[in-house]
Amino acid sequence: MSGDILNQYITKIEGHGNLKYSHKSGSVRVEIDEGERLFEKLVIGQSYRDVAFITARICGVCPTSHVFAATLAVENAFEVEVNDAILSLRKALQAAQIVQSHTLHAFFLALPDYLGVSGGLELHDKNPRAFKLASGLKSVADEIIAVIGGRPVHPVSPTIGGFTKVPKDKEIEGLISSVRSGQRLALEALELFAGFRYPYLKRLAEYFSLTKSDVVDIFGDRLISSNGVDISPSDYQYVIKEKVKSYSTAKFATHDNHGMLVGAIARVNMMETTDFMPKTQGALKEFKIKTPLLNTFKNNLAQAIEILNFLEIIEHELTSYLTGRRMRTKVGYTVQAGTGVGAVEAPRGTLYHMYEFDKNGIVTDCDIITPTVQNLTNLEDDASVYLAQNKTVTIPRRERELTMLVRAYDPCITCSVH
Repeated sequence: MSGDILNQYITKIEGHGNLKYSHKSGSVRVEIDEGERLFEKLVIGQSYRDVAFITARICGVCPTSHVFAATLAVENAFEVEVNDAILSLRKALQAAQIVQSHTLHAFFLALPDYLGVSGGLELHDKNPRAFKLASGLKSVADEIIAVIGGRPVHPVSPTIGGFTKVPKDKEIEGLISSVRSGQRLALEALELFAGFRYPYLKRLAEYFSLTKSDVVDIFGDRLISSNGVDISPSDYQYVIKEKVKSYSTAKFATHDNHGMLVGAIARVNMMETTDFMPKTQGALKEFKIKTPLLNTFKNNLAQAIEILNFLEIIEHELTSYLTGRRMRTKVGYTVQAGTGVGAVEAPRGTLYHMYEFDKNGIVTDCDIITPTVQNLTNLEDDASVYLAQNKTVTIPRRERELTMLVRAYDPCITCSVH
């Protein structure tokens, strides 16, 4: 990089990183400087029973996502098929993980930028209603994860073939009641985020998400993109390529040598209006939210959209579980040699786990690609375009808004250096 190089430490993100950029050349680098933790090597030689518990420790913000990605990979290697009851509980649990993570980020890390406060403590003092919305939504998500997953962080009940323990019907009914209360909070939160004036950026990216029956789905069976990719998630390595850059301990993913975008804004942009749940459809119309969202600063708006939509999905899945035909909540399986890929929609986008097992179920190879790794190339490209589109903006404002752009992505640095 050349010219007036500035190095900006990025605050209010999950992890540690710097943004190095030049106002003259318009070049931008996202420098991730946390040490690699080598989870892909840590699981080699371990039993299939342990991979979900080990890899969940990659992150304390999205451990449920890693649990399910690892569990699905094992199940696909062993050719395990779960039933609708298991799938409903899994969807509710993973959706709650997304609500939990979105709430923490959108309110405590991104929202202060728009309300002119320094962080969560000042938010509590100066905007107690916003703080109450955040605490209420997080409490609902925590309750769901604790009841279905066994505890609110690093769930223990999901297992290969289903669950080791499932909630009683009365507990599910209690969750449905809490979710309905949460939906009222989510409507208010969406109205709040829809009312902000976001910094200017207009750029079309290639959006990726999992789908099932042509609709974005947490456990979708197809991986599609806005540029025409349509493959089995097990073939992800054919379209997603990781690159090592000298200035970062995190890898950077590309597709066809250009950036890609996953996460809330990608999922929202890949959906038709009618794909959203009824209350979310009504809110989009009421708050005059138009999709697709071509400004990545509005990923925070997309997170607010998803909080409401996923709470509706949770209600639907829990109701389906209660009213559906009773099935076993754990199915049997046979350990065998094989390769399995697990792909799930995590809070920040599509997460992939791949494992190879020998005949005793011991891991012989592993590959994990996290959402933040997939987003880093696009983040640098967005930042460069932002500089080109905002040349008349003062340098202090540009610096502030560039860090806001990084926060808008909700990067999980600890996942990126797994």
